[in-house]
Amino acid sequence: TSEQAEFDLARSQGGITIHKLINKAETPEALFEMATTGSKKVCLIEMTNRIGKEIGKSTRWGMMQDLERFNVETVTGAKVVRITETGLEIEKDGKINALDFDTVVVAAGAVSYNPLAQIAQKLDIDYRVAGDALKVGTAFDSVHGGYEAAVSI
Repeated sequence: TSEQAEFDLARSQGGITIHKLINKAETPEALFEMATTGSKKVCLIEMTNRIGKEIGKSTRWGMMQDLERFNVETVTGAKVVRITETGLEIEKDGKINALDFDTVVVAAGAVSYNPLAQIAQKLDIDYRVAGDALKVGTAFDSVHGGYEAAVSI
């Protein structure tokens, strides 16, 4: 082809112009999309009915923009019940659905767990509950709640 001949001639003379190298290459828009979306399809499974409901409005807005920009699929109101050889099984609206994925990344949240409060209550022991035992939250919330519990004793 004439492009191959031009390439060979430029190479034999010791130089290749950039515009000849990118002839028939991807468009800048396509290259940008490939660079910013990566090679994997990403799906975010969220147990609650809203993505990022515990974060501030402006932080959430920016995060949601990023999810859209990077073509991240989201599924809300769903619970992962099993990791399988081919992906995940999720429960949504009372139904189990199988989703195929090459890679699974687990970013698990926390659930409040506080069996001692019931024991203390039954034994009529004065107690305070703080941190994730009271309500799953941020590290700041836990430290602040612990401080408030300590000064109230």
